[in-house]
Amino acid sequence: MHRKPYNLRLFSGWRSLYHYSRYNWLNNELNNLNLRNLTIIELGCYDGKILNFLKHPPKEYLGLDANWENGLNIAKKKHINRKFASFKYCKRPEHIPDDKKWDIGISMQTFEHVPKQIIDDYFLKFSKIIRRRFYITIPIERGFPFLIATLSRINNNLFSKYTIKEILWSFFGKLDKIDRNEGHKGFDDRVFLKQLSNYFHILKINGIFPKLPIISLNLNIGIVAKPKKNKEIKS
Repeated sequence: MHRKPYNLRLFSGWRSLYHYSRYNWLNNELNNLNLRNLTIIELGCYDGKILNFLKHPPKEYLGLDANWENGLNIAKKKHINRKFASFKYCKRPEHIPDDKKWDIGISMQTFEHVPKQIIDDYFLKFSKIIRRRFYITIPIERGFPFLIATLSRINNNLFSKYTIKEILWSFFGKLDKIDRNEGHKGFDDRVFLKQLSNYFHILKINGIFPKLPIISLNLNIGIVAKPKKNKEIKS
């Protein structure tokens, strides 16, 4: 069966409500900032879609991506006239340039695809190059959000990725019993937040979709964090 292109899969039909929700959340968070005077670095930029949602262009923007589904190449062509924007291949923390600092860091629906053994390395790197805020969105892959997401993936080879036992462990939040892969499977938001808190002060967490007050009942959540000083970072 031929697989539809990334943007057509995620940003059309009913699924677009979920995937556009993170851009709306980010827009609301950045609404009071004068982006014309700020620099932005984004991990997992794909085709640089975020640039179409910002109210004002930033002073400088760097998009980092592993060129998944040719996204980085698309971005370079798509934004060729945006002189403030550049794009760079990145699949590991050491690929992130450290010759300058950035005011704002962004990473949306990306860290669940990062191998768990290098997430700390990413956090350490970003804590050193982000000046002000780090905006992150991640999915909830346990409980009812997992069940809802699971039902939406039934026609997407679900049972070749999860055993019945793994589905049950995920629903009951026993994610430590599931082997992580570089996808959503076994991703634990609780572990992620604990890791993040070693390098950043977590200022707030919001439910993004469907914006429920109980954070763990949302399909995805937004995190606003502030980098810790070197002496505050736990080794």
